[in-house]
Amino acid sequence: MRLRILFQLGGPLLGVASLHATPLTDCGQSLVAGDYELTADLVCPHHAVTLTGGAHLDLQGHQIVCNQFEPGPCVVLDGWGNSLKQGTIDGGTTDALDLRGTGGHTVANVTIALIDTALIVVSPGNLLSSVRLTSTTSPALVLEGAGNWLVANMALCPFSVFGCVQVRGSANALLWTSVVVQEGFLDQVAAIEVLGNANWLYGTRAINLDGIGVRVAGTGNTLQDTTAMGSTLDVQDMHADCDDNRWIATFARTADPACIALPTIPTVVQR
Repeated sequence: MRLRILFQLGGPLLGVASLHATPLTDCGQSLVAGDYELTADLVCPHHAVTLTGGAHLDLQGHQIVCNQFEPGPCVVLDGWGNSLKQGTIDGGTTDALDLRGTGGHTVANVTIALIDTALIVVSPGNLLSSVRLTSTTSPALVLEGAGNWLVANMALCPFSVFGCVQVRGSANALLWTSVVVQEGFLDQVAAIEVLGNANWLYGTRAINLDGIGVRVAGTGNTLQDTTAMGSTLDVQDMHADCDDNRWIATFARTADPACIALPTIPTVVQR
């Protein structure tokens, strides 16, 4: 019999169900190391669950709902090496999911319903893949930790005051991130705001129908294969000489400063 071994950073084998998972049925629990699963939707008055270290929770397509009016978080990954996968978090008013502790967490195939601040990543060395975020007013994603890998994630902000994705930490990799802002505040909100240093953004797709596509204030960042569209400006580097960050293969119509190299778009002449 052939055995196929799959290695997954920071968590269990994704897509491989545990034969001995413990059902999560009560709100406010702190889960220790082990395998857990939802067998039905879990509706909580406030905080739902904390994964304290080595806990692996499979939502199995169900959702965790926090009917809260005070600040969250609804779900917390703390300690080291937890995982959360395959389901939905409806966090209520604000703060659906926090990644804390010493990091090494895995979040995969999770959808966060419309909320004010969907996901806050404080810890380092986490892996987030195929996560869909929706937030109004505050950012959908606040990335404060370092050395995180974010792969093929999406963020939607119907109305944004502080931007949709904020990268405050350093040495993070964001690959194939898609961000859409439908309405912004005073036309100066950026769909993606890079405030930290030495981050790598590859394959970014940013659309802002009421503001700026991508704005970089930090230094030592690399933005590669970026496609951005904003109503006021597509891409912006707050450093005027273009020497503090690297813009490689940027596809946009407008840039500030002008030293960000943009492709030549041919003029179509109608006859």
